[in-house]
Amino acid sequence: MLERDAHQFLWDLGYVVFPRLKIYATKIRGTKTIEAMEVTDLDVYGIRFGPYLEKENFLIDCKHRSEGVFSQIIKSIGIASLLNIKNLLIIRESVKESVQRFSELFDFKLVNINEFRKRIRIREKGSFSRSSYSIVSDCESNLTRTGRTILARLSNAFVDPNPYRRFKSLRILYEEAKRELEGTLLENAIKLLLFRIFQITSVSLAEMASDTVHLSKFHFRNYLQSKMIGNIEFKLRAFERLASPDILDTLSKNDLSPLNPTYFDTLKESVNQLRLNSHCVQLYLRYNDFIIHSYGLNDANPQWNEIKAELGDVPRDLFSKWNHLVLQLLDDDKTFPSFLVKLLT
Repeated sequence: MLERDAHQFLWDLGYVVFPRLKIYATKIRGTKTIEAMEVTDLDVYGIRFGPYLEKENFLIDCKHRSEGVFSQIIKSIGIASLLNIKNLLIIRESVKESVQRFSELFDFKLVNINEFRKRIRIREKGSFSRSSYSIVSDCESNLTRTGRTILARLSNAFVDPNPYRRFKSLRILYEEAKRELEGTLLENAIKLLLFRIFQITSVSLAEMASDTVHLSKFHFRNYLQSKMIGNIEFKLRAFERLASPDILDTLSKNDLSPLNPTYFDTLKESVNQLRLNSHCVQLYLRYNDFIIHSYGLNDANPQWNEIKAELGDVPRDLFSKWNHLVLQLLDDDKTFPSFLVKLLT
């Protein structure tokens, strides 16, 4: 419940929040993950994009007396440094003045639980609600072995600092989760995986938009192309051996379009939509989070009066268009699960 309170605290500050993220060390043979050892966890992680797509993130670490205060401080500072997290808050059962002064030397905050909870007026709608936490917990406990492996890889993908590389991982995880949905009776558990993949993909696209918001239309396309192609020299050498003469002629004119992934045009449109509507991006991410946790996990119809009370006026048609682009990016077959289409578009 302390993590839930911290979740609401960040949500009320305007963040989109991802609680209980875990980081794993994985052992892989071929394409299958056969072991996932938990390294650490992030209790409450929030992301916020400003009106010009400036990105800010926030980590809250929650503890009672299960860990020494300085051990918690050093670990939290290390995680924040590793993941380039700008804002750090540690919540503990008690905080001595000497420890508080120590924390100020390193520009982070400690607060005791009682003082923190005075700032929270608990509400029960959204991803921070007790009912959402209960549903998520039930879904995670009902995941198949394959589902748990996908979840572990998804958490690791999310903390990857490179959104372009992360996006490629998310497309693979989506296809695996979709196949698992078709072969299991535990539909709600797999729904949670697909929702999370969708959310993290949307965040990744927002990070790409943030990375390119300053570029002209021409430079934006070329930059995005280079990021998605990856090692251009290696791929050119491969194409010289395998490609037809007309493709080689195209490449000789410095037109790298034959190297583009099949989804490149949709990706370019999606990222550019976010660049051109930068002031809407954070609302878009929060809208999807609210829709998914308030209605999607409950198989309930969205209540627009509740959405307006929480988020204000939402450009639903625009966000529906963006969500459809995300589904097109994730799903090569363009046969989207019906619950995703119904809820998000």
